[in-house]
Amino acid sequence: MNDAFLQNITFASVMQSLWRQKFKAILFAFLLMALITTAVILTPKKYESVGKLFVQMGRGGVTLDPTATTSKTIMVQESRDSEINSVIDVLQSRGVLELVLAEDNLEEEILKSSSILDNISIPKIPFISSPDGDQGYQAHERRDKAVKKLQDSLSVKTPRKAATITIVCHTESPKLSQKIVEVLIKTYVEQHVKARQTDGSYDFFEEQFGREKENVDRLSKDIESFKNEIGVMSIDGHQAALRQKIAMVENELVQSRSKRDAHRSQVVELLQLVSSEPQQVTLESTGGMANQASDLMRDRLYNLELEERNLTAKYKGDHPSVVAVRKQLIEAKSIMRSQSPARTQTKRGLNQNFQKLELRLMEAKVNVASAEAEVASYEKSLKDAKARMSGLNQVGTKLASMERQLRVAEVNFSTYSEKQEEARINLALDRENFSNVKVVQEPTMQVKRVSPRYGLILGAGLLFSLIGAVCVAIFADQIDSSLNTEQDVERMLGMEVLGSIPSSGRRPLLVQ
Repeated sequence: MNDAFLQNITFASVMQSLWRQKFKAILFAFLLMALITTAVILTPKKYESVGKLFVQMGRGGVTLDPTATTSKTIMVQESRDSEINSVIDVLQSRGVLELVLAEDNLEEEILKSSSILDNISIPKIPFISSPDGDQGYQAHERRDKAVKKLQDSLSVKTPRKAATITIVCHTESPKLSQKIVEVLIKTYVEQHVKARQTDGSYDFFEEQFGREKENVDRLSKDIESFKNEIGVMSIDGHQAALRQKIAMVENELVQSRSKRDAHRSQVVELLQLVSSEPQQVTLESTGGMANQASDLMRDRLYNLELEERNLTAKYKGDHPSVVAVRKQLIEAKSIMRSQSPARTQTKRGLNQNFQKLELRLMEAKVNVASAEAEVASYEKSLKDAKARMSGLNQVGTKLASMERQLRVAEVNFSTYSEKQEEARINLALDRENFSNVKVVQEPTMQVKRVSPRYGLILGAGLLFSLIGAVCVAIFADQIDSSLNTEQDVERMLGMEVLGSIPSSGRRPLLVQ
């Protein structure tokens, strides 16, 4: 259909198309209604059975298996939505459905169908279908078909923010629907308990409990033997006493070193004083005594002066004898001036201060030697104390390591003891099939069918038949190339229609 035609569709044009194509429209509506009625008749009846489960807060939902907390872990509690979704997923799993089909020959019952289409045998295609006589493949194919049909007939759902799970089954028999839901609930509860179990956990914790008990006993005996061997029951007391002794020796050592350094400084100072002090000093000094050399020199000077006068009287001033005498006179005067007219007599002896300083120096050296011996004694005592402390530290480290191993073993022993008891309780509960999934509504058996809904389907089929008939009439009228109305003439021939004369036949006679 073109756009122009769609724009020109009116109620009148639709009615005209229906009148002109009434046979085609009636035929289409009849065939479509017959097809829908046939499909409704051939569709097998479905009966519904409903069961409800309640997932409560309890064992399997909140508590953890003992094997999940054997060490320091962060406990992550499973959310309610996660738990409920897990229940739904397991309910719809193939493994559970196969267990359901294995109960009471349900596989044969669910494969029975009143639908003609299901009972039609499809011929085998070579190289695609299973070979004849392959019973294993045919059995698997039959099981797959039964599982697929069971999956289609089951519906598992839960309301939002609720802890209930609704199981709905639709089959061709009310008893079969009820039986399937009953078997499914029973099978799931058993699988739910098995899924929460940890096989061999009790035996494991019992074995570990025995090992840790032996380990605790062995470590306790080792610590006792080690303490008896070293002859010390408490390392801390000996270490405290030894630390006090070391502190005292270190303090005495510091004082001795200070005393030694003071004596050494005194020795250095005394050495400087001794080196600056003379060994001998003047004991007595007598002054005012005549100087014989000075007297003789003075006599010689008088004689020279007399001789100069005699020569100058005889000779001139440049006479060699005069010059020689004058030269001797000058030298004599020079020597005379350097001589003291009086002479001092001195008496020298040992310096008493020098002797006292030497005595003090010897005493200081003796003090230095004594201080050094004292320092060496304290250093040796400190070294021995530190060596003993080092030995005690090694012994203490080994003893602490053994005690730490014992504490760890005791913690493990306590942990495995608790886990063994938890595993024993879980094992007892599993044997009784305790579960947090409870049946709050037993599967129902409704004798009234839930499908097909004849009234609704036939009403909808009638409506679609009428709509289809209108569409068929309009489409058939559109593809009809004959001239039926004045508008068709004007559109096809491009001429204006002045009038028309109706005829007794199917179509009017048009006159230009």
